[in-house]
Amino acid sequence: MGEVKIYALCEPDTGEARYIGKARHPKKRFNGHISLANAGTSHPAAVWIRTLAAAGKKPLLTILTVCTDDQADEVERGLIAEYSSRGIVLLNVKHAPVEGGKTTGQVAKQIDIPARHILHILHGNPHLKPIQRYSGVFSWTEEEIQALQSHLHTHKPVRPEGSTSGKK
Repeated sequence: MGEVKIYALCEPDTGEARYIGKARHPKKRFNGHISLANAGTSHPAAVWIRTLAAAGKKPLLTILTVCTDDQADEVERGLIAEYSSRGIVLLNVKHAPVEGGKTTGQVAKQIDIPARHILHILHGNPHLKPIQRYSGVFSWTEEEIQALQSHLHTHKPVRPEGSTSGKK
């Protein structure tokens, strides 16, 4: 088993964590974050890093803890949840849904409808769109799930474009 470091990218002026990640070689991973930012990617952390660079600054790299490969995912998620619960807004939000939030896949299982149908419904009904957290990954609150269920009960199901009913 290898050693994995859980790290934070922090505000250079305040030391507040803005991103939490894991890596065997955090300095290499840090340089990877800088390279992605310089490449113009749209990930929120890359946008933040570009904003710092425009002011002549870089994020601080802080090692939060060290663990084994087996523990790394759980420890990273735990730290993300801990920081988020303290009101710290992290930029790697795909791992940190809104408190009590659910992914579209979880909602699909809960209401017994394919996730692709939910996404199709959202396309035509932007008022139902949940809080978008990162690159198309949604975090659904219970109120948003109830609104979706209400919509499903009051509207005839519509098949996504290109699908067939199986009849000839």
